[in-house]
Amino acid sequence: VSTQSTGQQQSRPPTPHTWSVGVQTMYRESETQTDPYTPEYVTEKGTVPELLTLASLSYHRGLPAGLAEVEMIERAREKRAWEKTLPPVDDISQVGKRRAMMEELERKEWVIREKEIEKLQEVRLQVLKQILEKRERKKKKSSGINAEYGERRRRGGG
Repeated sequence: VSTQSTGQQQSRPPTPHTWSVGVQTMYRESETQTDPYTPEYVTEKGTVPELLTLASLSYHRGLPAGLAEVEMIERAREKRAWEKTLPPVDDISQVGKRRAMMEELERKEWVIREKEIEKLQEVRLQVLKQILEKRERKKKKSSGINAEYGERRRRGGG
């Protein structure tokens, strides 16, 4: 590079062949994340792999699996095993036994549902208690500040 006013040559360092360039976007990486890839599948005719019974679960909707999802999966396994022990539908002599077995399973499932509802209600109750306690602490703190302010005004320090 030359400067015309002084006629002197100034040198600069050589330009590197490669350099790093940063790019800033308006989006965070977490906002652009999509659901993990799920490949297409083919099953043998007449088979239902256990994995396909979990099709209702997806990333952030049951996956990765927590305790509740694991319990649900275990109950589904138990139910499939139980269904294999049922007498055939077309055997008229076993209709009463089949109905009794199905009614017993339904009673068990209702007990499980009731326990799940009780757990949810207990969690909601705990959250409500925490909210009320927080509000009460704020109220006490606020009334303490107001009392302190009133006392200073009475003394004339206002």
